[in-house]
Amino acid sequence: MTGETIWSNVFTLGSLVAETVLDVYQNDTKITSWWSTSGNVHIDILVKVKEADVEIDSGNLTILARKYGTLYDHFVIDASSGRNPVPLAAFTDGNNPAANEATVADIFDFIPDSNFDFGYASKDMGVGAKSYDVVINCGSRTILQVYEYLKYITRTGSTTPLNGVVGEYYTGVGDVQFAFDGESGTFIEGQLITGSAGVYGYLTSIKVNPSGYMTLRNVHGTFTNNMSLTQTPSGATALVNGTVTSLTPQKQAPFGSYAGGTFFGARGVWLENVAPADANNYQLIDAFGDNQTPPTSVSITISGVEEDDVVAVFKTTGNNKIIDKSYLHSHATANASGSTSWEVDANTPIPSDTPATGIIRLVKTTTNLEERIEYTSWVGTVFTLDTAHSGGYGVDDTAYVPFIDAVVSTGESSLSVSFNYASSCYLYTIVRHKGIIPFDVKGQITSTGYSLSAIRTIDSIVS
Repeated sequence: MTGETIWSNVFTLGSLVAETVLDVYQNDTKITSWWSTSGNVHIDILVKVKEADVEIDSGNLTILARKYGTLYDHFVIDASSGRNPVPLAAFTDGNNPAANEATVADIFDFIPDSNFDFGYASKDMGVGAKSYDVVINCGSRTILQVYEYLKYITRTGSTTPLNGVVGEYYTGVGDVQFAFDGESGTFIEGQLITGSAGVYGYLTSIKVNPSGYMTLRNVHGTFTNNMSLTQTPSGATALVNGTVTSLTPQKQAPFGSYAGGTFFGARGVWLENVAPADANNYQLIDAFGDNQTPPTSVSITISGVEEDDVVAVFKTTGNNKIIDKSYLHSHATANASGSTSWEVDANTPIPSDTPATGIIRLVKTTTNLEERIEYTSWVGTVFTLDTAHSGGYGVDDTAYVPFIDAVVSTGESSLSVSFNYASSCYLYTIVRHKGIIPFDVKGQITSTGYSLSAIRTIDSIVS
């Protein structure tokens, strides 16, 4: 029969929380529901899958169960004809207590949509740079708050734009990943990529060679080795190079699950600006599927201080009060002229327990003079400085980084710093302020961190 139109029967079964609304998507478009959302939450409906002999998206349908406060589920079926069962299981999420949708948007209104940056990113958790497909700025909120927020913006009814779709339809950074070669032109993340025989998808992220790869979302059809690729409208072309990997979605929570106080990120998800208290409470999976666990983070806290107190915490040469000023050595030639970078000798790399930002003290050994300069970051053997150093540093000159080197600001009663724990080491803490007797004490930082309350004793001699 020509011009045939087919309606297939789709019905759901399994365990769902009462009043769960089931969303049905066809060809990336939501079918307007006519089914009841009260009482029996399951559906038993007819869906048009072919019209005038043209099959709609190969008969594929996606059915999602995403009632906020539950562990989500979804299922993709080929409903080309006949009667098609859809198994779903969505139970109450004990780690998602803020289940009142009327107020949750206000409670967790801290991560703007713009803070979801989909696209290739190279990030280092302290074990070397790895590839990721989306960066989420957590706004220094707790891991549990972030988890609940990520659940909220992927609930049924969410229109938050995520990776080119609305939140309720978001399932992950992509459907497939593959290496490519023979590229011509520049691929643009977010644009359409077509293969042969009507295969297509949208580019979430791309890393160019070496070890180049593409992650594609909303894929329709099957990409295969050596398939020709063309992007619209960029016009870039390439060939699939090797095996095409299907990416398994994390159905219960698309960005990552939460259990036992730990967030377990979905593949390709990077978290940025996590609350310091949760620095050890998350694990991620990079774009290639490798688990990434952050190094143990510890903190040093000096309390009992007041405005304008000068506070410094140094590494020492041992169980003493002798500051170690020579564990970093200047590069022989890179620091001869003044610049906003300072490079250490490769034989004395920057220790992994160096704070991400802070103060570096540069020492010219011939004069024993020191420069105290703020650094804004460090990578490998290079510190990036806030201002230029004076230059004139050679192979015999050294440097050191205090854990804390600051003046207490108005309203502060403590100073603290967090960093990656490498090993136990001895410390020397000094607190000074005109009018009090200088407070200094030695100590030791361990895998649990270090805290100290300063004793401020009035100096009766100072007027």
